[in-house]
Amino acid sequence: MERKVFEAVGSSVFGKDRKHGVFQDADCCLYRFLNMEAMSLNPSLENVLLSPLMPSFSNTPCSWQEGPTLSPDKSAEIITNNMSTSPQTLQAALPQTLIDEVWQEQILLRLLQMMELPVLDGLLHAGDCPSPSQSDPHSNDLVSQCSSRCLDRGIIKAFRNSQNDEWLAAAMDCLEYLPDHLVVEVSRELPNADFKMFKLLLFDVLVRHYGLSCCTPLLPDHMSDIYTGIIEFLVNGRFGSALEALQLCLKLLHADCREELHKLLKFMAVSADPLATTLQKEVENRMAVKRAFSRAIVNYRCLSKGKSDLLVLFMLDNNHDIFKIPGPLCKLVSEKLANIMQGKDTKTDTGSTERVKSSTNAELLALLRSIDENPKYSTKEKKRLFAQFYKGHPEIFLHYFGPRASTII
Repeated sequence: MERKVFEAVGSSVFGKDRKHGVFQDADCCLYRFLNMEAMSLNPSLENVLLSPLMPSFSNTPCSWQEGPTLSPDKSAEIITNNMSTSPQTLQAALPQTLIDEVWQEQILLRLLQMMELPVLDGLLHAGDCPSPSQSDPHSNDLVSQCSSRCLDRGIIKAFRNSQNDEWLAAAMDCLEYLPDHLVVEVSRELPNADFKMFKLLLFDVLVRHYGLSCCTPLLPDHMSDIYTGIIEFLVNGRFGSALEALQLCLKLLHADCREELHKLLKFMAVSADPLATTLQKEVENRMAVKRAFSRAIVNYRCLSKGKSDLLVLFMLDNNHDIFKIPGPLCKLVSEKLANIMQGKDTKTDTGSTERVKSSTNAELLALLRSIDENPKYSTKEKKRLFAQFYKGHPEIFLHYFGPRASTII
């Protein structure tokens, strides 16, 4: 109130307006913010708590979980308690880019604490990767067909809202990411199909879309080192560590991609239930779902089929929990943001990401030089290592060897 952030709302006493000069925490006192236009342009604590890297998801307990995880409400409470709530703090302007950078920085630091990651530069821009394209190859005249397709999607949405069936709701939520011609197909079958047949039609349509060879996996290839680390945790029975690493990994995804993965896994979990509608004869639902959608989640060129299946099944079994915020990450971020807002942290600035990338590139160059100059490696072994290095870091390889690069691999 002293800093004119908010004021008491006047109340009428004997025909005169009266305003309280001192804040009173009472049910009979009302307050309002001042200068709302300026506040809307000046990020405050709300921006910190509603960062794009803090999505809201479900709270179901995890059967694999060992370490602590927090729901968004609980994590917001911890962040709030760690920050000064004085008017000076509330008025401190933290750019949203800085807030996002702190989240990304702490995610990477936590991952490095948990596992050995040979490369960081590919992870730094993971959140910038767009969601897989849902372009419609059958669309010709978009102007003339737009209203019709909007109508079909409207029909689907109305039908979904009228049903209490969890299976149907989860499947129809996934239709949002399908091209128009498949949505039209589902809409036109609504009046004709019975309940069971309509479910099978929905499953078939989703399989046709997510089973396409050209469908971009929702887990991008450049984070394959993290997937490998998660799988090692699973093989060694460290399920709590696997869960936390996966939670951190998913925070690096583009928001749209993460939301699509969340909805697809929810449908997979519901339809994998052995008591749900039988999807394929002589094949249990769980295996039918895994076969149908695994390639849409992770690329088999990135991981072997066995490792991919293990990762997908772990995500399927823990679909409610993998989108939560890990407790250790929330603590790291809250402490970092509190220090920044209180002026105690002078190390964080908008150039830290570039410094990390530059440092990583320097280490990679040093690694490449050590291979090139090591006399213990045979020519054949060097060629194998160079080919492996080039596959992961072609720009650094070309920068080091220059015109000789084409003769080396």
